[in-house]
Amino acid sequence: MKKSIFTVFLALLLCALTAVSVSAAELTFEDVTEDKWYYADVLTAVEAGLVNGRSETAFCPEENLTAAEAVKLAACMRQLVTEGKVTLENGDPWYQTYADYARENGIIDEDPVWNEPMTRADYMGIFARALPDENLAPINEIPEGSLPDVPADHFHAAGIYKLARAGVVQGDNDRNVKPDSLVRRCEVAAILTRMVFPETRITFEAPAQQQVQKEIYPNSYVGLWSDPQFGRATVKILPSAEEGKYEITIVWGDSASSSGEWNMKAAFDPGTGKMAYENGTMALVTYDETGKAVSSEERWNDAAGYFLFDADGKLTWDDSREERSREFSLERVVLPASSAPTAEELTESFFGVIGSIAPGTAGSSLRQAKAAADVMDFAAKRQIWTVDNEALRANILAAWEAMSKDEQSAFDESFIPVLSLMRDALADWETNKPLFEDAGVLELMEALRADPSAKLSWDALTGNTLTMGNSTGE
Repeated sequence: MKKSIFTVFLALLLCALTAVSVSAAELTFEDVTEDKWYYADVLTAVEAGLVNGRSETAFCPEENLTAAEAVKLAACMRQLVTEGKVTLENGDPWYQTYADYARENGIIDEDPVWNEPMTRADYMGIFARALPDENLAPINEIPEGSLPDVPADHFHAAGIYKLARAGVVQGDNDRNVKPDSLVRRCEVAAILTRMVFPETRITFEAPAQQQVQKEIYPNSYVGLWSDPQFGRATVKILPSAEEGKYEITIVWGDSASSSGEWNMKAAFDPGTGKMAYENGTMALVTYDETGKAVSSEERWNDAAGYFLFDADGKLTWDDSREERSREFSLERVVLPASSAPTAEELTESFFGVIGSIAPGTAGSSLRQAKAAADVMDFAAKRQIWTVDNEALRANILAAWEAMSKDEQSAFDESFIPVLSLMRDALADWETNKPLFEDAGVLELMEALRADPSAKLSWDALTGNTLTMGNSTGE
């Protein structure tokens, strides 16, 4: 009965994949032969009415899906599982209804580029949040970081590992899931079938840890780095407001009164895996007794170079002007568990702030804007993006469990709207600026928008909250 319900409704909702109906007994797609790895998945999906061919003889397994189509699939699956039926219909634009539902139910936090093809990582990140956790129970032991091309710090690592552990995705023979490649119809057929019918899910083992060869991604570089040999040297790499660029700052000095400061704007080279830059600057900065910079003398502004991971996962530096750069062997800085905000601090400065908005009452939109700014400010000041993630999750969960049911309900009622407001403000500041001005937090928000680490801290806090029911961050 359960399978028939899924079949009826999903057959209706998967217009993104359908064109011509072909019965399983007449599976005569010329481009889906029995020697293809996805043959059985396409066969099962067609039998169940989940997908159809583009024509009677063509399935077009290599065609890609757009972000809008992916979100529609995820939203409709979620509604079917939680409500027993799909009532969502096309809006204006056609995907708007599904996008609104997906945001309201935590399937997406930010709008993707709707009509562009979606990568496998983005697609899996959405599908991992489409169904309740109990519908994606783990059947495989896949340690974090064990998939060769999905390092533990990959942006969608939690979702990808969740689907792998549930037997929904497995990657190739070497367990590479190719997160940056575009998702194809043949892969969607396999993923949908395994999402909907647990009996089709795959059991497999992770590759041996010592054999894992990690691929390098732009986000692999983001963070704080230091070198024990150069004790006062710190490197900060953050996403830039300019798309595809990264801001790099190095502070290195032997005393509290002065230091050298290097600044670069870099771009990731997927061919070499390097984070490369040109026109890097270096200045000698002096400080007063309070630690405030009082002077800066530029030494050069024409350096070229790059950062690159070595075989041991250390970050190396090669700069055309700084001879000692090649001596660096940088390690990621993760603040100790004790640096994570306590459950009490999270209750007061996060859960309590958002839970006090009282939506639907006079002035609630202004309170929502102030709450969004105050919470991001709290996250930024505590540098949540650098703290021990396991400790952060534990404290978030402890704070949540210490709240009353009414307090939890008040938070739930406002959390997604606050996330949506912050997303909109970061994406289109001029449109949303008046609201924050009226709320009295204009200056604060403009400072936060100018600080890339504030957005990373916001994402760490809110992202862990969305998934706090799972101790592994899935």
